[in-house]
Amino acid sequence: SSPDGLCDLVGNVGEWTAAREGEDGVFLGGGWRDPADLLDVAMKGLRRADRRDPDLGFRCVRGASAPPDP
Repeated sequence: SSPDGLCDLVGNVGEWTAAREGEDGVFLGGGWRDPADLLDVAMKGLRRADRRDPDLGFRCVRGASAPPDP
């Protein structure tokens, strides 16, 4: 659990990052198709940036300085 009470954020999808290595995009973590021992938020993987997979995605977040929703 995080300080904000969030749980189970690992294992849904690998998270695309803005980083690139050559032609490949960089993602962190593992997805629901990966073995449990690979579900680590620090795990780095590479895939073609134009490839789509059901176990790769991104998180929509709001910065800590953003005003709260009304």
